Amino acid sequence: MQRATKDLIYLNTLVSQPMDLGSLDASVINAESAFTGQWDQNLKVFLNRDHALAKNIPVKISGGLMPLYSHSATVEQAKIMADEIVEWIRLGPKGLASTHPLEDRFDAKRYWRGPSWLHINWMIADGLSHYGHDDVAELLRQTSRSIVDQSGYWEYFDPITGEGCGGPHFSWTAAIALHWLL
Repeated sequence: MQRATKDLIYLNTLVSQPMDLGSLDASVINAESAFTGQWDQNLKVFLNRDHALAKNIPVKISGGLMPLYSHSATVEQAKIMADEIVEWIRLGPKGLASTHPLEDRFDAKRYWRGPSWLHINWMIADGLSHYGHDDVAELLRQTSRSIVDQSGYWEYFDPITGEGCGGPHFSWTAAIALHWLL
């Protein structure tokens, strides 16, 4: 949402009669300040928050890298995350695992506990490029390409073996592959 909101604000500057988007500007500022408290220097990702317990959830997941896509990370945080992604891929060479392979909760085939999702990989690679980490973005693109070449257009993939999981012939996987990989 943050990236979409920023894009909408930008597009508004291109029209002949821009609208007052003060509420969207405030939303961006509010979200950016919230991101600050989610950064974990030790885990090298942004953390999800359990609002019921009012605390961060100390688990390394690919969602913790999404501030790259929304351009909400600092340059230093982006560098730390880029280095972390290289290590993450070393441990799961068939795309970026949705949960870090060394996490106790990692399960290579259990929906958001470990599989690699092509659309998430694309968003993270796009963010890496924004911060100038084109080499890591290309590594992520190549590992993502390898799973599609190996298994086809599945919903998600085992990040260790590259086996396709979930639904076969998945349209969002095919769309991202057409846009990003081919």
